Amino acid sequence: MSHANLGHKPPFRADQVGSLLRPEPVKEARRRFFAGEIDQDTLTAVENDAIREIVAKQKDIGLAAVTDGELRRSWWHFDFLEHLEGVQGYEPKQGGIQFHNVTTRPRAIRVVGKLGFSKDHPMLAHFRFLRDVAGEHVAKMTIPSPSMLHFRGELADGVYPDEDEMFHDLALAYQDAIRTFQDGFKYI
Repeated sequence: MSHANLGHKPPFRADQVGSLLRPEPVKEARRRFFAGEIDQDTLTAVENDAIREIVAKQKDIGLAAVTDGELRRSWWHFDFLEHLEGVQGYEPKQGGIQFHNVTTRPRAIRVVGKLGFSKDHPMLAHFRFLRDVAGEHVAKMTIPSPSMLHFRGELADGVYPDEDEMFHDLALAYQDAIRTFQDGFKYI
């Protein structure tokens, strides 16, 4: 079955937007991973099973585009941004972000070197897995806008004395990222 046989091509009338709630097995596996009780392969296997389930549900309700629900992410934006070349994730001294009467665990990012997109960015493997599970459906991966690096990130002293150069390199990194994701999957 091709995408044309699904009766749609993007954009779609109905679509999943945003993260899905993490199932208990994923939350427990992530807790155990961060506690050092299980390794990355075990966590990935639990995430893979949960993603297969949520993709099947999205297909069952008739969505033409399916998402992994961002089940592998701790942060919808930092997980992508901190794996760009020149960006470093770290735990800040101040607390996390206040969100729905809960304070998140502290996390922040800073630009520490020349910006770029690495061909071994972990979300490329995440997308390949989703694409394979999606089958004839459109696989959809969410990435944060480039402005999130500027809005949520810090700039280390002396890295980019000219902010315009930083924005230029950031634009090039995103162009490379989008091209790399696109090359990994064609709609038809």
